[in-house]
Amino acid sequence: MPPPWLRSALYSFIMAVIYLQGISAQSTCAFMTETSFDLKSVPNEPISPTNLTVCHPSKSSTCCTSDIEAQMKKAAKDEIENAVQDQIILVRRQLQHFGQLFKGHFRAALNVTRARLDRLFAKSYGPFYLQHREMFDDFFNELDTYYTSPYSHISVTDIIDRLFKRLFITMFTLMNPLKLPGTFEKECMAKQMEIIKPFGGYPSKMHKHVERAFTSWKFVGKAMDRGVAELLELLTFKISDECVSGLTKMRHCHVCSGVSPITKPCPGFCLNVLKGCFAGMAEIDPQWNNYLQGLVKNSERLGEVFNPRHVFAPVPVQISEAVMNYQEKGAIISNRVIAACFNNDNDLKQLAEENNNEIEERKESEDLSSFYGVFASLRGKRSIVNKKNDLEKAVYYSNELHLDSYESASSSQEAKNGKDSQTETSDDASETVQQFIDMLTRMKHFFRHLSSTLCTDRKIAAPRGDPICWNGQHLGRYTRRVVGDGIASQRSNPEFVFVEQTQGSRDGYINVLPAHLRPTTGNTHLSQRLTFAALSEKLDALYRGQLSKEMEDYAEEDFDGSGNFINPDDEDNYVIGSGLPPEDVDREHEAVEEAANKAHQDALDDYNDRFNGNFNEIDSNMVAAEHLPVGFVTMNSHRSCLNLAIWMVMVAFGLRFL
Repeated sequence: MPPPWLRSALYSFIMAVIYLQGISAQSTCAFMTETSFDLKSVPNEPISPTNLTVCHPSKSSTCCTSDIEAQMKKAAKDEIENAVQDQIILVRRQLQHFGQLFKGHFRAALNVTRARLDRLFAKSYGPFYLQHREMFDDFFNELDTYYTSPYSHISVTDIIDRLFKRLFITMFTLMNPLKLPGTFEKECMAKQMEIIKPFGGYPSKMHKHVERAFTSWKFVGKAMDRGVAELLELLTFKISDECVSGLTKMRHCHVCSGVSPITKPCPGFCLNVLKGCFAGMAEIDPQWNNYLQGLVKNSERLGEVFNPRHVFAPVPVQISEAVMNYQEKGAIISNRVIAACFNNDNDLKQLAEENNNEIEERKESEDLSSFYGVFASLRGKRSIVNKKNDLEKAVYYSNELHLDSYESASSSQEAKNGKDSQTETSDDASETVQQFIDMLTRMKHFFRHLSSTLCTDRKIAAPRGDPICWNGQHLGRYTRRVVGDGIASQRSNPEFVFVEQTQGSRDGYINVLPAHLRPTTGNTHLSQRLTFAALSEKLDALYRGQLSKEMEDYAEEDFDGSGNFINPDDEDNYVIGSGLPPEDVDREHEAVEEAANKAHQDALDDYNDRFNGNFNEIDSNMVAAEHLPVGFVTMNSHRSCLNLAIWMVMVAFGLRFL
C-alpha cells in the first residue's frame, strides 16, 4: 500500500485534472448533448445564470436555462419515484405470490381429503353412501367457501356440526323408515343430539384440530392480502416540491457547473437527500417489522402442526368412525329419539328417560332387520375396525396433531393397495412455508433501508469510496455527517434548509423542520402504520389462540386513524414520528401513550439506538452494505465491503503516521 503522502498527492492530481476538464468543458455547451434533455433553449456558449431557482453554478457562467432546470426537476422526480415504486412492487409481488401459493396448497389438501373420503365411503358403504353423497359434497364446498371468502358469518365448527346433524337425520331415517321427520321433529332431534351424542366424541375431535388450522390459514392469508393492499396504496405517493429541489441538486445540478452529465452524486450526499425525502416512509418501519414477525410466527405453525395435509388426513376416518359409533348404538338412539320427538305416549317417554336398557331390548320391526344386517356386513368389511392399519393409526395420532408417525405408518399400506401416494402427498406446504419465512426475514427494515437501497444503485449514486463524485458543490468527497432515518433525525440534516425555532413554542423542535417534514397524517403514512399495527395485534392474538370471530372479520372502520396502535417517540416529549398533526398534540398524546404496547416499544428503542443521528458517512454505508435486505440491493455487496475495508485500513494506516 502506498504511503499517505503519495495517496494524498495522487488524489490532488486527479482532482486537478477533473477541475481542468470542467473549465475546458465550460468553454462550450457541446457537452450538453450527452444529456437526455431537450436542448432547444441551450446556448452555444455558457452565459450568465439567470432565472435559476434550484441549481446555483459554481462558476460565473453556465449552459443551464430555466427550461433546462424545469426538465431536470421533472427527470429527478420521475426517476426517484419510479425507483421507490419498483422496490415496493417487488415486495408486493412477493407477498402476493406466496399468498396465492398458500391458498393453492390449502385447497389442494382439502380436495385430496375429499377424494379420500369418497373412496373410503364408496368402498365401505356402497349404494347407501352414493345415494347421500350430496351432504358430503356440501360439507367440503362449505369449507372451501369459508376459506376463500373474505368474510363469513359461520365458523368451521358450525360447518362440522351441520354435517353431523344432516348425517344424524339421514341415518335415523334409514334405520327407521316409518318415521319421517318433519320440521318440528328435526328441530327436536337437533336438541336431542346434544344430549344423546350419537356420534360419540368424534365431532369434538374434529372441532379441536380442524377449527384452529382453518382459522390460522385463513387469517394469515387475509393479513397477507391486506399487506398487499397497503403496499399498493403506497405506490400512489408523490414527492413534495421541497424534495424535488433536493433531488435535482443531487442528480442534475452538477451539469450547470460544467461537470460531465455521467457524474453521479456521492453516496453520503444521496443518503442525506433521500433520508430527508423519505423520512415519513421510514416511520412505517416499526409497525412493518411487527407485522412481518407476526406472519413469521404463525407461518411456522402452518408448516408444522397446522400443515393441511396432516390436519385433514384423519377427517375421513373420523367421520367413518362416527358413523360406526352410531350404528353400534342404533337401537338405543332410535328409541330415545322416537320417545322424545315422535311418540305422544307419555308412559313411553318416561320409560325412555328412566331405563334406556329396557328400551334397547324392545323388539325391532321386522322391516328393519334386513337394514341392520346390511350395516353389520358393512362393519365386517371395514378393516379400520378389525385391523391395525393406516386409517386406525390416523385416528390415534390425530388426537395430538402429531401426524408424522402416521404418515410413515400408512405409506406401506398405500403402496400395498397400489396407490400412488406421491400424487396426494407431494403437494406439501412445508417447503413453501419455509421459503416464505426466509423471504419475510429479508423484508425486515424495508422502509428504514429504502434510502440506502436506492443510494447503492449505480444508476443513482456513485459507488462508495469513489472520489470522483458530486458532493453538491463540486467534485470531491462528501464530508458532511449522514443523518439517521425517520422524521426526528432530520432536524440535523445538512441538505435541507431550516427556519429559526420559535421561542416558547409548545411544539418544541417541530418548528425547525421544513414544511414537508412536519408531522401530518399524509407525510407520516398514518393509514399504513395503523393498518400494520392492527394486523400485528391480530396476528399475535391468533398465535396465542385468542383470535375471536369478531377480531378475524375486521372491517375498514377498525382503522379509524385514532392512533391507538402507534407509539410516541421515546426520545423526547413530542409526537414527531407518531403520525399526529401538531394541533392534535394535547388531545391525542395521552391516548397514544396509553395505547403503546411492549412489542412496538422494543422496536422503537432499537430504532432510536441505531439511528440516533450520530452516523458518519462510513457508518451509514456500513449499514447499507451489511444490513440491506437480500434481493433489494442492486449493487455488488461484496465489492462494497471490500472497498470499505480498504478505506478503513487506509485511515488506520494514516493515523499511525500522524
